[in-house]
Amino acid sequence: MSRPADWTPLAAADPVPGDPAEVARVGRQFQQVADQIGADVSWLRSLCTARFWDSGAGLAFHQRVDAAAAELAQTHDRYLAAALALGGGLSGPGYASALAAAQSLSLRALAQAQRAWPVMRAQLAAIHGSAPSASTAAVTFLTAQPRLDSSGDPVPAVAPAGAGPRVRAAVSLYNASAREYRTANHWLAEAIALRDEAAARAAALIQAAVGADGVKEHAQT
Repeated sequence: MSRPADWTPLAAADPVPGDPAEVARVGRQFQQVADQIGADVSWLRSLCTARFWDSGAGLAFHQRVDAAAAELAQTHDRYLAAALALGGGLSGPGYASALAAAQSLSLRALAQAQRAWPVMRAQLAAIHGSAPSASTAAVTFLTAQPRLDSSGDPVPAVAPAGAGPRVRAAVSLYNASAREYRTANHWLAEAIALRDEAAARAAALIQAAVGADGVKEHAQT
């Protein structure tokens, strides 16, 4: 499923990009490779029974086949680790499902933020239209756009003492929508953290397998 192109007002671009279905497809592909390698290892080792090799040449070949099976088994572990790290579906363990969950939460955050933001702007316009110029200057942060703090949360509005009922009502509605926007902003932060943590776990699993499997890397020339 395609992601929204417009992430305003929460972000300038998609904060949780990626294709969970494609990640899962690659994870399944790695699993299939691991399964095939496992079958090949079993077949090679079936050739290494002593009853087949009773000559010197046969024993030498036996040793080569056994060594090849051992190295192939290590390669199997590498592909299996990658398959488990990525995952093969959009539920269960693995990066694919975590990315899907993070993207779902980010969409929920975007929908709520895009509902709250126009209401916040409308209440700012109502405050400007209802308050006398003197008291307008006293209302916190009355600008054309809602003001956000360093974490992206809206700064609350405060009506001055003596403000009329329309100004107070608009400030109250503004702050209610600002709380909804703040919740959306926090959901987005959770989604990004979920994605980042899952990506780090997947990378660590793959790196651990690559570092421990003993398979020699051959430089390409």
